Amino acid sequence: MKRDPGVEFMRILACLMVIGIHTALYAQVDGSWIFSRVFFNCIVADGVAVFFMITGFFLFQSRSYERILKRTWKNLGIPVVLYSIFGFLFFGWLLDGEKLSVSICFSPEKYKTALKTLLSWNNPVPHSDHLWYIYVYVFLMLLFPVLKCFVDYLDEDRKRTQIFLIATFGFFVLNDISGNTLGAFAHHSINGAFPAAIEMIWGHILYRNRGKFTKKWIPAAGMGFLFVNMIRAVIQRWQYRIDGQPSCVIFWFSAMGLFCAVCVACFCLALFQGEKKESRGKRMICQIASCTFMIYLLHMAVRDFLSHMGYQDWLNAVILGRLPGKAGMVLYMMAIMGSIFGISLLLSVLLGIPGRLIKNIRK
Repeated sequence: MKRDPGVEFMRILACLMVIGIHTALYAQVDGSWIFSRVFFNCIVADGVAVFFMITGFFLFQSRSYERILKRTWKNLGIPVVLYSIFGFLFFGWLLDGEKLSVSICFSPEKYKTALKTLLSWNNPVPHSDHLWYIYVYVFLMLLFPVLKCFVDYLDEDRKRTQIFLIATFGFFVLNDISGNTLGAFAHHSINGAFPAAIEMIWGHILYRNRGKFTKKWIPAAGMGFLFVNMIRAVIQRWQYRIDGQPSCVIFWFSAMGLFCAVCVACFCLALFQGEKKESRGKRMICQIASCTFMIYLLHMAVRDFLSHMGYQDWLNAVILGRLPGKAGMVLYMMAIMGSIFGISLLLSVLLGIPGRLIKNIRK
């Protein structure tokens, strides 16, 4: 299937947002909560929601449960299993400064704890908290027949779709008002799968209507994204001043998170609308986007390795030491995000070489 450059650009943005939230500067400086830092944290908070929406773009076009599971195992399962085995054995040595013999040693207690964690459908690999997304994604793929039946039911009647959109957004709003006690959403299993499934279905509905997102939507989506994140940042800084804890509105499963993910989707779908001509820029976007899953998989290990080598401290001293204000923060975040994205992209390309060689040999 020919790649849509708007969707591929959306993948890259989502990947950068995920890296951004995992490298964001602490919002408190000298006892004060800095609004610009809180605002930036809000801007990059919804990368996962964007990824779930992209999944919804294409998932429900398939009718084969078997094909979905095979594709999930091939494209996600095998890389995640290999990454997890490598990380479980070697991250202690590479990222924590342990001796190699200690990192790879067989400890019954270590493996017992890892197995119990895995059986609870949680990630047992150190420096890999981001893998919760993969576990929730796999859980949703197992539920594909149920989700597919529901989506087909919605697609039969426009009013049903409208009711679904209003009802689910209203539910997210009520959950935010309740402080996430209504839905108890989380980065785990069913608690993560429920809001993720809603966002996937929103993605399906948006992509079905992608022809309506003309160039006129670009400024509206951009301004809507910034305006809502401005409100979000005000709420979050107020919450920080009360108890120093993140409010539920900053998470991807909030109503504001859903709205901002929709804005990103509308912006990207409108960006190349009506353009049929191929270009070098579009081809480059599609080539980079084809590596975004591996970039997502590797970025936390790359981040922690750079931290272990003192790169963040050096970057902090070079940039924030000289430009402590907003300009310095933006420059620092661009540098650290660009570094991690670039290194992860390079590793993705290198790790893909053996697979491409095998494929060529088979041909």
